[in-house]
Amino acid sequence: MAPTTPFLKHDVFLSFRGTDTRYSFTSHLYNALQRKQIDAYIDNKLDGGEKIEPALLERIEDSYISVVIFSEKYADSTFCLRELSKIHQCMETKGQMVLPVFHQLDPSQVQNLTGRYGEALSRHERDCASEEVESWRHALKEIANLKGWDSSVIKDETRLIEEIVSNIHKKLHHALSPSIDAQGLVGMQSRVKHIESLLSFGSTGVLIVGIWGMGGIGKSTTAEAVYNRNSHKFEGDCFFRNVREESKKHGVDHVRQEILGEGTGKVESISLKISPTTKINASPAAFEGMYNLRLLKFYHPYQYPYYRGEEMVRIHLPQGLHILSNELRILDCQLEQIWNENQPLENLKIMNPCSSSKLILSDFDFSNLPNLEVLNLEQLIWNSTLPPSIGFLSQLVKLNLFFCISLTCLPDSIGELKSLVELNLNACYKLASLPDSIGELKSLVELNLASCNKLVSLPSSIGKLKCLVKLKLGGCSELASLPESIGELKFLVELHLFSSSKLASLPDSIGKLKCLVELQLGCCSELASLPESIGELKYLEKQILVVAQN
Repeated sequence: MAPTTPFLKHDVFLSFRGTDTRYSFTSHLYNALQRKQIDAYIDNKLDGGEKIEPALLERIEDSYISVVIFSEKYADSTFCLRELSKIHQCMETKGQMVLPVFHQLDPSQVQNLTGRYGEALSRHERDCASEEVESWRHALKEIANLKGWDSSVIKDETRLIEEIVSNIHKKLHHALSPSIDAQGLVGMQSRVKHIESLLSFGSTGVLIVGIWGMGGIGKSTTAEAVYNRNSHKFEGDCFFRNVREESKKHGVDHVRQEILGEGTGKVESISLKISPTTKINASPAAFEGMYNLRLLKFYHPYQYPYYRGEEMVRIHLPQGLHILSNELRILDCQLEQIWNENQPLENLKIMNPCSSSKLILSDFDFSNLPNLEVLNLEQLIWNSTLPPSIGFLSQLVKLNLFFCISLTCLPDSIGELKSLVELNLNACYKLASLPDSIGELKSLVELNLASCNKLVSLPSSIGKLKCLVKLKLGGCSELASLPESIGELKFLVELHLFSSSKLASLPDSIGKLKCLVELQLGCCSELASLPESIGELKYLEKQILVVAQN
């Protein structure tokens, strides 16, 4: 929302203590304002020093609204206090709107100048002119007592920022929309009010009001006046002129696309049910302006865990992930290609580009997904291993590599996934070994290695998985033995070894698995006997313990 008058250059001026909030709350608020097309000014100098440059004072004067983010160390900075004093002056002399935000700070500290704020002002009295310090005290008290926001009341930062941005948007809309009388539209007031009454704002239904009449009598002007007065009441809005002329010139479909395109900034979720064998080429223009897109999902109703590849809905992003919003939380599509260019999707939580035998991710840079929690790479093609950058996913909780038939090994960096709870390597037929670093997965609860036909042994570091509850090794036809360290898995409840046809013995340490309830040994044709220590497993359900006879 750019200012409509040449006298004020900015919608919002942000006042904050850089060391407290520059790379956290303030940055998030600034980006949210930008996405709403609100022109916000932020001082990008890392250290303001002591003296305020005249240009910065002009920025404050040239703003409709100042947002003051009070944080713990705000009053420690004389630069911030001088900035605040200027904001207070503009509030008093120019009627500038000022909105305080108390970020992880008790508002009473600022309102009463107690705690750290009181201490900071006492220090400043020794080094600064008493008149200046007194002006800071006055500005702090005045602005802190204005209506604003307290982060201890709205603890969800995302919701807090949304509320602040929404409030600013409404204030700017009111301030920047001239009244009907000010526009010199004689007799328009009564017509606008009549149409507003017909629209029944607040009702749950969808209403259409037609304005009929001869050309030149002010139909479009009336419609625009109604729009300007009421568009801020809705999440999405668009005013489209000359519909008839545009539809004749470019066609109705063009008009429809233009109208839909106006609302892309409001789109938060796209979930489309598509027929099988469909291939979608997603152009950058399709996502342009979707600043708030949080979920992108394409699917067809007959997608099951096991399907023929030719039945898939395939999504092609010719210019890669960088055309998608950084606000994206869930990406659930059968992608044919992911662009390898570095493009951070910092807020992405769930990524599911799986179920596509054509997708190759061998060089993908996972470091651009720092907050990813669920990664589903089922049935994907690799150059024998995962990219080493997989280790950057410090927040990853679930990693699904089911049926990745080209996977022969895992990178050492897999041990960096400190938050990983579930690792699924089921049916990775060529996986021959696990790295020693697998033992560093301190949060791992379930490890599924079923049907890994080439897996010969497990590293002794497997015993370091102190949180492991389920270990699935069924169908590992080349697995000949288990390491003694298996007995260190104190919380193991399920151990599946069925159809491990070369397994000849179990280690004595298996008797240390005091929590073991389920031990599946069916069709282990080489297993002739069990260690005596197995009798120590008092919680074992013996009816599922089946040993094949030679």
